[in-house]
Amino acid sequence: MPQALQDKEALAGLCDVAVALLGLLGLIVYAFLTYGVWCANKNAAKAAQDTLRQMESQTRPWVGLDAANHPVRTSQPVIDNDGAARLDCFFNVKNFGNYPAQNTMPICNLVITQSIAPVRKMEKLCASQGLPSFGGAVMFPQGTQSWRWQLVVAKSNMVKDPNSTESTFQAYIVGCIQYRDQFQINRITAFAYRLQPPNSMFGLTFEPTANTRVPKGEWVIWDGLVN
Repeated sequence: MPQALQDKEALAGLCDVAVALLGLLGLIVYAFLTYGVWCANKNAAKAAQDTLRQMESQTRPWVGLDAANHPVRTSQPVIDNDGAARLDCFFNVKNFGNYPAQNTMPICNLVITQSIAPVRKMEKLCASQGLPSFGGAVMFPQGTQSWRWQLVVAKSNMVKDPNSTESTFQAYIVGCIQYRDQFQINRITAFAYRLQPPNSMFGLTFEPTANTRVPKGEWVIWDGLVN
């Protein structure tokens, strides 16, 4: 084959490689620019959502336990003649928002159990309960209100862990505050407290023996959900 023809074919091959490389470079640049646009749109959407959340937080009621004013207080729990646990529960609620809360209705339950599962179940049940179409209190911005509940757990409703041989139980208070904002949107603030010995990280254990008092302890916040 003449040398000139070989050189021409080699040059054509180099041109094909150059075109392919340029095409690949173009695809890389396009992909990079597309990714940049996607990131910019994502950041813009997040910024818009953050702005909406901030606007919402400033234009709605926020009802929760008043942590600065003894949010949860109880009488000393007792076990009565029938082996049921009883106590009086007082909790203070405050509207931290800038708009009135309507149909404010607190719900509170006492859970005596050997495992955490019934506490989680009660939290979900409380948070899923519907609001009444009427009733409840109107709470104005920065307003406070107190409620009292008499809580009873029958001996048959104390939850024993089938995998445990222990005879002791722990006590939890599980509740939620249900209310509506100015747009009639249902809102929920859920909470759970566990009875613990003073200055302890662990739950207070006791045997629910009839005609006895549960040892003195303090109610320490366990969990919470805000909507």
